[in-house]
Amino acid sequence: MRILLTLLMAVATFLSAGAYTYSYSFNNTPISEALVRISKDHPDVNISFIYKELDNYRTSARINTDDAYRALRQIVGLHPISVINKNGSFYIEALQHGRFVYTGKVIGSDNEPVAGATVMLLNPNDSTLITYGIANGEGRFTIPCDRMDVIAKLGCIGYNTVYTRSSGFNLGTIVMPVNTIMLQQVSISSTKPFVKLKGTGFSIDIANSPLGDLPTVPDVLSQLPSVKATGSGFSVLGRGDTEIFIGNQKVVDMSELYRLRPAEIKSVFISFAQAGNISTDMRPRRGTPCCVRGIPMIFPIHLDIMILRQVWDINGCTTISRKRAGLIRIIRCT
Repeated sequence: MRILLTLLMAVATFLSAGAYTYSYSFNNTPISEALVRISKDHPDVNISFIYKELDNYRTSARINTDDAYRALRQIVGLHPISVINKNGSFYIEALQHGRFVYTGKVIGSDNEPVAGATVMLLNPNDSTLITYGIANGEGRFTIPCDRMDVIAKLGCIGYNTVYTRSSGFNLGTIVMPVNTIMLQQVSISSTKPFVKLKGTGFSIDIANSPLGDLPTVPDVLSQLPSVKATGSGFSVLGRGDTEIFIGNQKVVDMSELYRLRPAEIKSVFISFAQAGNISTDMRPRRGTPCCVRGIPMIFPIHLDIMILRQVWDINGCTTISRKRAGLIRIIRCT
């Protein structure tokens, strides 16, 4: 008997520990009634709202949470209603205070209700949005509005958008044609990636990409990531002036790029840290004390990091200045 009692107590403890503070299931319930129910069940939660404003909106939310604000947001759903949490008190207000109420029902061409359809009321003069509502599980909607003459725009995924001009406040039953999409045969294939990270930049495979079919090399360069065409040439994003090489030969005239055909290019390497004019004798020797931005260090330090620095102080006396430049190197097919 003692063992059975212990088991029952353990099960009860488990169930109470797994229960949520706010656990509700609503079915086409007016939002005002749902809020009243939560307010009665949880008198410690201060909820303020105007009953008649929210009575036009309904909810079918399933709520399981310990957070009061989240529970209220789930009740409101996508309806044009604001939920404000101010010092632990919740203020719920309809965004549209309408003298009139537009109602109707949305069904598909299959005669089934279109649950979740968005119904937007537009100004007939300039098609600007006045207010909107969401169809419930039965396809019905109720939208407060201050304007008597509107255009209703209805949309939902899987259905064609429908427009209808109001002749009264009851828009009746609106049919949304099902958007049938005939899927073609799908074949899945994999391709070798065109872009690869490499050192201080990345390499683009031109020979095995559609870029090789472009008419000119400048057309190819302008399509590359982080490369921007300028009036005088090309620049690498964030690096300003950019030097272009074909192999190891520097391009001094942009006409050289037009004499090269894209079909002759194997790959293009783009670097964000171009060594430029840093010569070997400018680099500190192994074991040489140096100072980077005031921080004492011992060389070697990776050259890529060195290039990205604007100012180096070697042995506390020699200063090397570098401009931030980019590099585009075109590798020709062998």
